[in-house]
Amino acid sequence: MVNQHHRLAEEALESADLAMREGRRDEARRHYALAARSEVEALKYVAPENPRTKGILAVSAVSCYYKAELEREAELVACQLLPDPTLPEFARSQIEELLQVIWENRRIGKAAADTEGKMVEVVLRGKEVRQGLAPVDLIIDRFQGVQSLSLRIVEWLGGFALRFRGPAPKAVQMVCKPYVTQPMAGSYRFGVYFEEPLQLELIPRSVKPRDIADSMLNIAAALGTVERGDFRNAAIEDVIPRQDYRDVILKLLRNMIPDGRRVTSVEFAKMTTAGLQRVVFYSGVMDRIKHSLSAVHYPGTGESVEFRGVLRGAHLDLLWIDIGVGTGDRLRWKIEHELYDDVVGPLMNRPVIVRGVKRDGEHILLDIEPDFSVEAEGQG
Repeated sequence: MVNQHHRLAEEALESADLAMREGRRDEARRHYALAARSEVEALKYVAPENPRTKGILAVSAVSCYYKAELEREAELVACQLLPDPTLPEFARSQIEELLQVIWENRRIGKAAADTEGKMVEVVLRGKEVRQGLAPVDLIIDRFQGVQSLSLRIVEWLGGFALRFRGPAPKAVQMVCKPYVTQPMAGSYRFGVYFEEPLQLELIPRSVKPRDIADSMLNIAAALGTVERGDFRNAAIEDVIPRQDYRDVILKLLRNMIPDGRRVTSVEFAKMTTAGLQRVVFYSGVMDRIKHSLSAVHYPGTGESVEFRGVLRGAHLDLLWIDIGVGTGDRLRWKIEHELYDDVVGPLMNRPVIVRGVKRDGEHILLDIEPDFSVEAEGQG
């Protein structure tokens, strides 16, 4: 009987995953719900001498209810399973984590009820992240990254000319209000609340707070893993048609993606009238960002070079950066194409990867990004 019900669950899961990939979300939810009910039935027939089988089925049942967006059912099954002393520790840990996510979804929904879709919450999870606690450098880095991202989105939607240097216009800064939210187990969270501009005449094109929040989630959905909400299956080029703004926004996101160790995931969440929207960035999102950035070609000739080191100095007005090497020496790179100070600034004194060309004995910089592999090793 265990195998019979579990086979039904596997078939339903396969159909659900296919429907999800093809954008048929309602159908996918129905298949996930069927899989969950089948796993619950299978649990009734697990022999006491097979605790691992029980654990696998238990996690699958709660997870499938969650994917079906039947969170009350998932919570009920989880609370029934957790008191069982025969439940393996791996299953207990995973079910508790799912339960925390369910409670977070509910809390976000209640907290966002009064914000009318104007708030985006960001959640960090990882090896060094606990309930409301995380290393200061990690938090400052991601917090500033989200703030810079928010300002750029407002400038793009507001019709501002692309900014390479200096702070965002005051009118833009007044629209974005960063804050820290209530901690939950295993996460650190903060977010941005978008307000109506006080001086509409200072913003070239009318922009509403809800549009800003929607755009941030749509950008995330084009690159990350959608865990809640209905999004149109759009490429990042369709979400941000302007190539110049797409370039800077992608590079800001690249600076704050999960490294896989210190930070294992970065979540973006927003409550809408249709329900909760949640998109998660895992470390694999780097490949999608690189693919999108690779479409941008800079003119120039020379031998292609890639170098790893530490960003030790930068003078964007004089068009150079210095990369430190292990011997204490510095290698100067000449800048021939504009860099954004809110992209380069946070990389100062951090391990980086630089790419460019070597021409007439000079290193010409084309791109610079954080080297998360070195940072992770240094923290391991």
